[in-house]
Amino acid sequence: MKENRVFGLRIALIICLGTALMAGCGGGTGTGNKVYRTYLSADPTTLDPALSNDAGSGEVCALIYDGLVRFGVGTEILPDVAESWQISPDSRTYTFHLRSGVRFTNGREVTAGDFKYSFERVMGPRAKSSRGWVFQDILGAGDFMDGRAREIAGIQVLDDRTLEITLQKSFAPFLGFLAMPAALVVPREEVERWGDDFCQHPVGCGPWILEEWVHDDHLMLKRNEDYFGAKPKLFGVLYRIIPETMTVTAEFEAGNLDWMNIPTAEFDRWADDPRWKPYIYSQLKLQDTYIGINNQKPPFDDIRVRRALNHAVDVATIMETILPGRRIQAHGAIPPGLLGYDAGRQPYSYDPARARELLTQAGYPQGLKMEIWKTQSPTVTRILEAVQAYLADAGIRAEIIARDWGVLKQAINTGQPDAYYLNWYADYPDGENFLFPLFHSANWGGGGNRARYKNQQVDVLIEQARSTLDEGERETLYRQIDGMVFDQAAWLYLWHPKVFVVHQPWLKNYRQHLMFNADKLLQVDIQGRG
Repeated sequence: MKENRVFGLRIALIICLGTALMAGCGGGTGTGNKVYRTYLSADPTTLDPALSNDAGSGEVCALIYDGLVRFGVGTEILPDVAESWQISPDSRTYTFHLRSGVRFTNGREVTAGDFKYSFERVMGPRAKSSRGWVFQDILGAGDFMDGRAREIAGIQVLDDRTLEITLQKSFAPFLGFLAMPAALVVPREEVERWGDDFCQHPVGCGPWILEEWVHDDHLMLKRNEDYFGAKPKLFGVLYRIIPETMTVTAEFEAGNLDWMNIPTAEFDRWADDPRWKPYIYSQLKLQDTYIGINNQKPPFDDIRVRRALNHAVDVATIMETILPGRRIQAHGAIPPGLLGYDAGRQPYSYDPARARELLTQAGYPQGLKMEIWKTQSPTVTRILEAVQAYLADAGIRAEIIARDWGVLKQAINTGQPDAYYLNWYADYPDGENFLFPLFHSANWGGGGNRARYKNQQVDVLIEQARSTLDEGERETLYRQIDGMVFDQAAWLYLWHPKVFVVHQPWLKNYRQHLMFNADKLLQVDIQGRG
């Protein structure tokens, strides 16, 4: 009981802290009720956008910093610091026109030179960033990274409010890259002032300012009163770090959180409760869940064996038994909602007789043995045990191998497992993100193409699609590529997950955004919270 009392006191102190910090933010009496109370399951790894490579840090960075452009609610790309831009006839040169009067929170106006500095910083050795690939298609990026040039030739400052970026060749998803955390703008003088500690003392030009960060406990943001755009309706954002799902649920039910992801195991309880039904929202995640197959390792280099695996497993029944209502069965790698998704394509049918027939044709009339590698997750274990049972019915004896993520990743990257269970999340909302990284031979092994899939025709079509700005043409190409890979059964295709969230009645204008770093909390409001 003593531990519970201490925990409750700590929570109360955090809530009081939020109220106290926000009381002086221009709202007067009662402004504590204008603090949005949310949570993260883990402490952000950094608040330096050059180093951000996880959803939590990317979400918070998007509140503190701005970029040239940003993601909208869906797949649209919206103006941010750049109020407009033009693309050259050859689709290689982008000219961005910056707004006037945009200032960092240290008071200095943002210029085109700040973007050049920020992009080159990500590509340079000092930042130790893993996100250099965001800018690798810019002309001269390779020379800069290799130390053969002092600047990236393709990034030119025409004047303080005009930035020109030239690519090596046309790349259709490029604008989406500029909405990612790595492309957020930072002030050079603050980076040099703080050095490696800049991640603890972020200075941006976004709608929110970091007020306090108590590691593994909470972050407090306050509204940027000098923000160039429409100011947020709220006065503050309180992120609490809560790793335990049960604690999140308890705090939400106590009214101490304004929203939460509904835990899978409790979905029916929340969905069937009339008090919460009006406040539950679903969003399909831009994610693939799949069992990757080593396409180069016998006997899985035979397309008949890979197709047999897909026909052997009743994916629809697994979804409805273990994950009811929270998944859409995959019939390709591109998720619904993205350019290139083909709603008319059908998943592989559950047909164990056809699976056995294909194995016999491939020379395995008595079936075969295989290993499926996974992380230590208990949920994944339940899923793969169901897969294992279905495979056994078709004569495929699968052994499940559990390893820590680091060991698993290394093994997959070196081509050791026959098959493995993984997820792939979108970095940007374009079908290309589910084709080039996953199936182009340039990304063999650790580059994303962990299935070691290789098809020269697919490579050519992917390259063609990447350079095609016309959306209609690009969609046709995306569907063709996705269909070809699906037909060749590069994976054992499983599903695209949905996420369900519930929010408090007093949270107004709440909207689910497709991308994790899209919501800048400009419209969200709190009305009627006691």
